Amino acid sequence: MFMIIVNSPAKCGSSYLAKLLQEVVEAAGFRDTRATLEEYGLSAPLVGHADVDNWTAEIAGKFMIPVLEGKPLVLKTHQCRMPPFERMLLHPNVHMVLLSRDPRDCAVSARDAGVNNRKMGGNGEPFDNIFTIRDAIEFTNQYLSVFRDWIDDNTVFHARYEDLVSEPASLIRNIFEITENYACLRSSLIEGVVANLKQQIADEANVELRQRIRFNAGTVGRYASEFSDEDTLFGERVFGDVLDRMKYSDSVVSRWVTRSTGGQLNVGEVQALKEELNYQKIYTESIRAQVDRLQDTNTTYLRRILELELMTMTVGRPSGE
Repeated sequence: MFMIIVNSPAKCGSSYLAKLLQEVVEAAGFRDTRATLEEYGLSAPLVGHADVDNWTAEIAGKFMIPVLEGKPLVLKTHQCRMPPFERMLLHPNVHMVLLSRDPRDCAVSARDAGVNNRKMGGNGEPFDNIFTIRDAIEFTNQYLSVFRDWIDDNTVFHARYEDLVSEPASLIRNIFEITENYACLRSSLIEGVVANLKQQIADEANVELRQRIRFNAGTVGRYASEFSDEDTLFGERVFGDVLDRMKYSDSVVSRWVTRSTGGQLNVGEVQALKEELNYQKIYTESIRAQVDRLQDTNTTYLRRILELELMTMTVGRPSGE
């Protein structure tokens, strides 16, 4: 049969996607993943939030047994690259779905999780210690630090949170196509599962399900209204390479230019500003020079951005070349 492993950083919607895939498998007439795990005495150690390095050869072997005996499994994990895990992915019946989301939106959801957890007295999750957006950015980056190695891997199936929000049925069908299990590919079955789960989550009576899934569809781009200017600067510094590599970079400078000048700068000028604000290249003297040059009233906001960058320059950064 097959195994689908939904692998993602925290707060990417992996619980929701894994639940949808499990429901489709069950609706297609196969046994539920939880029942299979119970049958084989597996406790699914890969469902937690701190299991980025827990795959051993023994664990990989135990999870392969039901698959080799003809039972499908859909699992969720937050897993870095490790030899036992990667070797398991070489099996033709094992498929990994790498689910990504704009890390700035992940940070907002992580902050919200911290707020909600503390309202309920805390439950021991890492989210309990997240109080601010900056805390959430640092928390999210802990996961990205191990996921950077997966981003350019063409041997895994890449999925996006944004597609999970806008076209869940299409995304699910594309995932099951790689398994070549045609019983799970019926459009009416997939659409029915999606509609049913959405209705269950919307029902406030399903408290346990709502707490476990924690998926609020439609919350794409929340960071734009939740981040302060300081948060935006910090997020760009921490997530910059990931935003570019995962094609999430909508140019923070372009947004600032639009807000401050009404879009009066042309593409070349915006690109020049992006290069000027590259945190790996700009040193204290050059920033001071730019602040002095930006005298036009339309660039007041950009002046403030550069001043903030000057204030947050790290002690160890070179002062010039």
